[in-house]
Amino acid sequence: MLKTVIETLGRVCYHLPCIPATAQIEVTNLCNLDCKMCPREKLDIAYEHIPFERMKAIVDRLKGIKSLTLTGWGEPFLHPNIFEMIRYAKEKRLYVQITTNGIFKKDSIIDEIVGSGLDSLSFSIDGLSDGLKWGHPSNAVIERVKQVLQARNDKTPMVTLQSTLHKGGEEQINDLIQFCSDVGADRVNLARLDTRLIPGLDRPGPEEEMRILKNADELGTKLGVRVDCIQYAITTGHSRTIYKLIKRALHQMGRYCLRTYDYIYINHKGEVTPCCVLPNYSIGNILEADMASIWKSSSFQDFRKNQKKICGKCDQWQIDYNS
Repeated sequence: MLKTVIETLGRVCYHLPCIPATAQIEVTNLCNLDCKMCPREKLDIAYEHIPFERMKAIVDRLKGIKSLTLTGWGEPFLHPNIFEMIRYAKEKRLYVQITTNGIFKKDSIIDEIVGSGLDSLSFSIDGLSDGLKWGHPSNAVIERVKQVLQARNDKTPMVTLQSTLHKGGEEQINDLIQFCSDVGADRVNLARLDTRLIPGLDRPGPEEEMRILKNADELGTKLGVRVDCIQYAITTGHSRTIYKLIKRALHQMGRYCLRTYDYIYINHKGEVTPCCVLPNYSIGNILEADMASIWKSSSFQDFRKNQKKICGKCDQWQIDYNS
């Protein structure tokens, strides 16, 4: 509880931690799907796997980082060394997370996932039926979710069902929360669509979004399912109640992004950037400089000072809604 209080005060005052808590490594940008709301084709990124030896060299330099996400703008389980990567990160005592689309070619991957030591696995899933006007086919993903849940031991990895908010998509969200409860998954995470790079995305307006999130929160409470969305509520218990009350203050009333406070993204070359949606905005290279010096560098300070200007109308990780 004390740790939560200290972090909350730090965010409200925008007193940055000595180093970020979470790093995300772009392990691959190759993907077996082409989802309409994914901006990967707009980001000017290389479609390739990071070499395993380079990934290890990057991890070796992440001194003090507690959590590591092994996901780029592609499907992580396409990387031929992904399980070696997970094991290497676990040897460094890191909490390891992956986000997947769940489209696996071989059944044996389920046992590999469960046996790898992976701490958290998020499935991108936009609905429980195929034929959606957005996202990707869901039936295959639903089966993979069930298989992981049946195979895991001691609730490891934690399983999150991750979806995006679409106009008119409230029924799909509610069905997903019910499914989470039925199969025993751990959490539903909802994200606002980023229209900065794909302006034609049909997302709900502020009033519809708030209605969807309020109803999702109530349904989750009824079913015993944790439903997270930074625009409404995250975490559990007293922390969740506090978050609802002061969430706008946590990002300085729209001045800063909630994510960049204690997070970095590292592309396949080792370049450190403030966000996954800024993969080529280099602050420094982790293979050439230590984490603390990059985090406190003048380049990073300039980004923080001009964050609203640099990030434009991106509001995926902010409370405020850009129409």
